[in-house]
Amino acid sequence: MRELQLASGISRFFALLIDLALFSILYLSASVLLAIFIYSHEAIPQNHIYLPISYFVLEFVYFVFFDFYFGGSIGKRILGLLVVDEKGGRVRLSISAVRVLFFYISGALIVDFVFFFLSRKRQCLHDYVTSTFVVRT
Repeated sequence: MRELQLASGISRFFALLIDLALFSILYLSASVLLAIFIYSHEAIPQNHIYLPISYFVLEFVYFVFFDFYFGGSIGKRILGLLVVDEKGGRVRLSISAVRVLFFYISGALIVDFVFFFLSRKRQCLHDYVTSTFVVRT
C-alpha cells in the first residue's frame, strides 16, 4: 500500500465551505418549494420548528451518505480529498455516522480545528474518535 498524504487544514476548511454552500442552496430551494406547496393548500403550520431540525437531519444524512458511498462529501471530492480508516480503506457506515455526529458535538469549527492543529496526524476531534483520516487522492 502506498503512503497516504494527509490533507491540510486549509483544504479541509474549503471543502467544508463548498459543502455548506451547496447544501444550503439545495435546502433553501427545497424549503421554498415546500412552503409554496404548504401555503397553496392552506395547511399553514403553526410551529415552524421543523425547518431547522430538518436542516440538521438532512445535513447529517448528506455527510454520512457521501462519506460512506463516495469516500467524502462533494466538497472533499472536488478538492481531491478522501475519508479513510486507519488502514487506508473505506469507512464503514456506522463509523461515518459517528464521525458526523461528533463533528456536531465538538462545536464544528472551533473545537475541531483547534484539535486539528494540536494533532500530529492532522486529525480533527471527530477523526480521532473514529480513527479516520482525511487524505489527498
